[in-house]
Amino acid sequence: MNSDEALKTMAKAYYELLTTLQPAFDDNENIKIGLREGLTKFLSNLYINLRGENDKYNTDYFSEEAWNHKDDGTPLVFEHIIPKTDYIQKPCEAACKNGKFADGTPFSEEAILKLLQERWQIATITEDEDCELTKRGLNRKMPKGWEKENSPFSRYKAANIPLVDSNGNKINF
Repeated sequence: MNSDEALKTMAKAYYELLTTLQPAFDDNENIKIGLREGLTKFLSNLYINLRGENDKYNTDYFSEEAWNHKDDGTPLVFEHIIPKTDYIQKPCEAACKNGKFADGTPFSEEAILKLLQERWQIATITEDEDCELTKRGLNRKMPKGWEKENSPFSRYKAANIPLVDSNGNKINF
């Protein structure tokens, strides 16, 4: 399945999941606590399954280091260009609960799809590069001002991790 089809399927499934679970969350916070890990991994697991193949090689981008070592057994990490928890998952969960996103857009499958199209990009990086993002406090956060700069690659720029696309072409940021 190509990326566009996967995002459409993900948006539909995530919308159905959240709208199905929201009444239970409203009635019992412990249900949400118990399901937290599943909710956190839902989109990534679905994406990997829909796209097939090895998840570390079926990504939009690679760090240059990961690209150079993708076939030699070097440990590699599946990483979101824009961290999904704060920039996709939490906004969707809040919108489901409130009926609309922070910008006033009504909660819908189409709104989730738009958010995924804007923010769902995946990279393969090395374990050392993943540690560098963590060391700089960028493993789950974007740098301040990234949206004004319109730069989804801000974390990688700040951590000095050069990226290439899935064809090996250098990404300028």
